[in-house]
Amino acid sequence: MWGNWSGHGKSWSLIVCMSFMLLSCSLVNAADTISEEEIIMQLDNGLKNEVGEEVEPSVAVLFPWFTELLGVVVFLLLTRYAHALPYTAVLFLLGTFMGVGTSKLGLSDQLTESIRMWDFINGDLLLSVFLPGLVFRDAYGLNVHLFQLSFYQCLIMAFPLVLAGTALTACVAFYIFPFGWSFNLAMTFGAILSATDPVAVNALLNEVGAPPRLKTHIAGESLLNDGSSIVFYTIFSLRFLDELGIKGLGEDVNWGEGFALFFREALGGVLVGLVFAIGLVTLLHQLDRRLNAEENVVQVAATVTVAYLTYYTADSVLEMSGVIAVVFCGLGTKALGADKINDKSIMDGFWMLLEHLLNTVLFALGGVVWGFVISNEDERSGLFGAQEWGYLILLYVLLTVIRFGLFFASYPILSRMGLGTNLRETTFISYGGLRGAVGIALAISLDNEVFSVTKDETYRTFTTQLFGFVGGIAFMTLLINGTLAGPLLRKLGLVSSSVVRLRVLERYRQRTRERLEDDFVHLLTLPHFSKVNFSVVKHHVPLLEDLTLNRFYSAIARNKARISPSEYNPPSVEYILPYLEAEPGTTPTPESSEDDTTMSSFHPEISAFSDEIDKRKALNMSSTGFSTNSVMVLTELRMIFIEILRFAYEKQIAKGELDTREGILSYTLLQSLDIAADEASKGRSLKDWEFGSLFKDSFNRRVNRFMNWLFVLRNGLRTEDINLLSKDHFALRINVHRAVAFTQAHRFVQERFKAEFLGAQFSDAAEVVLQESEAEVLQAEKDLASYNKKNVEQIMSHLLCQLLLNKAARIVEVLLHTGLLVEREASAQIEKIEHSVLHLQHCSIAQHPGELDPSTGENSVELLEEQN
Repeated sequence: MWGNWSGHGKSWSLIVCMSFMLLSCSLVNAADTISEEEIIMQLDNGLKNEVGEEVEPSVAVLFPWFTELLGVVVFLLLTRYAHALPYTAVLFLLGTFMGVGTSKLGLSDQLTESIRMWDFINGDLLLSVFLPGLVFRDAYGLNVHLFQLSFYQCLIMAFPLVLAGTALTACVAFYIFPFGWSFNLAMTFGAILSATDPVAVNALLNEVGAPPRLKTHIAGESLLNDGSSIVFYTIFSLRFLDELGIKGLGEDVNWGEGFALFFREALGGVLVGLVFAIGLVTLLHQLDRRLNAEENVVQVAATVTVAYLTYYTADSVLEMSGVIAVVFCGLGTKALGADKINDKSIMDGFWMLLEHLLNTVLFALGGVVWGFVISNEDERSGLFGAQEWGYLILLYVLLTVIRFGLFFASYPILSRMGLGTNLRETTFISYGGLRGAVGIALAISLDNEVFSVTKDETYRTFTTQLFGFVGGIAFMTLLINGTLAGPLLRKLGLVSSSVVRLRVLERYRQRTRERLEDDFVHLLTLPHFSKVNFSVVKHHVPLLEDLTLNRFYSAIARNKARISPSEYNPPSVEYILPYLEAEPGTTPTPESSEDDTTMSSFHPEISAFSDEIDKRKALNMSSTGFSTNSVMVLTELRMIFIEILRFAYEKQIAKGELDTREGILSYTLLQSLDIAADEASKGRSLKDWEFGSLFKDSFNRRVNRFMNWLFVLRNGLRTEDINLLSKDHFALRINVHRAVAFTQAHRFVQERFKAEFLGAQFSDAAEVVLQESEAEVLQAEKDLASYNKKNVEQIMSHLLCQLLLNKAARIVEVLLHTGLLVEREASAQIEKIEHSVLHLQHCSIAQHPGELDPSTGENSVELLEEQN
């Protein structure tokens, strides 16, 4: 029996998948559809602007992508110059400027028309586009175990407290506001403002390394809070829309029906979400070919598709809570299917991208609509003058008091349930109730619906005023609460490091320094770094500025112990030892002999290179003398060699050894491989160094100037620095870096190639390819030796610093990804490394502090000052 089940397991799974798909299709078909006559009428009417001119529907595409471009610029500026400002708050503010500008200026350009089209977006469509992606991402990101433990806490925070908050906020709107709102509209207003947004606070909590319990409480409360507030919004908005007296619009829901509707929407949403989660997990289980890259992408597509179908089925077909359905779909998928994700990096990366795109457009759109409201210019805008601004500030204060009062009143219960809590965490949870995505979407939805069904200016004014207050509260909480959340976390001591943690961090710092010392010694074994100026290293690499003779010898010993004697290559230390001092009370001795402490000169005589190159050229390195079959083998091996070279360059780029931001360097090297591959396919020998030189000289120096401009733009160099780099130093540095990257890549490929092909049936052809490669390497070294020796040594010293700083950054990344560092600690260290990198790239001084004269061993900077 069990054998039959095992053998037919996939068949049963496929049946489940097909049933799941058929169920979804049948539910979608059961939904109300727009009649054919309505569609034809809409097409005939077309889209018209304010002056009656027809507007192309495709113009609607402009606003969201313009907003995304604006978001890129905002993100760049905030991460570089204004860390404290929340991204979503700035987007909302910029959207407000767009709304006010569009309303007041009366322009008719395409961007303005696109903004106006989005201003009147259908409310249900708005919710269906934005909420499923945002909610599923947040739900899937929860820690399922902690959420289970804190479920009843989150339930109390998201249902009884939301209802209480809705009622108290409604009292403010009904009894304090002088606008004459009905109690149903006031309750709708309270339900909208009860929806909190976890996005901004969650991002901050992750950045500063807040305790897991606090993150779970805030995220869980926000997600369930969103669902419950939408249910309450549905009930009270139906009662409000019924007041309009339009047949088929709204419903006079009594309190008994309201409670029944609440439980049906909430519990039904849970059931729908779990059913779709089971279907999604089944699909993920079938898509189990981990080595198939396209199948991994299809897995991601499945999660997005099911998230949106879950919302649509629950909300539009079954008239249940779409948000709660998506929450439990995400939770169920995380609990049952997290281990079935083939490529977690693709999955996480896509959902992070989707969340960013949706939030960017939604917050900017919320700002646009709010800008129309407060501008008092558009026909849709209600009066929002000084009185409304005063009530907005009062509302913000009262909402803060209400949230604090509710959470502290329930503290005796919450502190004794599930994960528990404490007063400091309760204080922050009370303060962290940001309003954002869901509230803005609900307010826009209600306002647009009222404008689409009635011409009654009273009701239009009511809903526009309502959105004005919702938008204002969203902006104030995002800007004020979001900005001050970080300092409050630190003030409450929720992210402060303990004494033990500080000791652990110091231990990590020592390990990082030790790893960097090992990397430094390893780089000194390479011929290119045999004459490194250690004063440059001390000046630009903070972790090595206090390097002692003891630690240096220890690093040499570790390096020697890791490598077999036959492959060991001693480091060049003659230019390093004069700078190092022994630790007090010690007399360190080197492990290696005196002969091991020096290496061959970095600049051999040019004539020696010429002789070796001539010998290589004298060999038969073309296809002459080979049979047709041998020529084909030789061509194939050359193509393989070139592809491994491409991998070697990409590896250098990934490790930071080849800087893609440094002029045309990486572009030249990669393009030379394309030319070399084309030549090799015609039976010609490897000449990628030559092709790189030709490419650099002939490919319209405009590309080079453009790449250099990008480098200058990124580093913010002064005009005099630009002239210095472009005329004297920059071109030489590019040439030196190119020769080093080229040589290292070829040496790497040569070793791989020897292991793979020498001694096999392709040995003769492989030997020819290796000889061609060696000739190219010797030519690169000959060109390198022709440059000014002092300048090259200076450039190589700075290059070594760049490599060490990149290695330090990778060490920190590994510590972060393995869980040894939290994001706050890793970000602080990366920030310091980035500062050192920028300082290195700006460096144009010829003499560094503490630099010794190689001939006298005295401080060359002090000698120069004495001579002056």
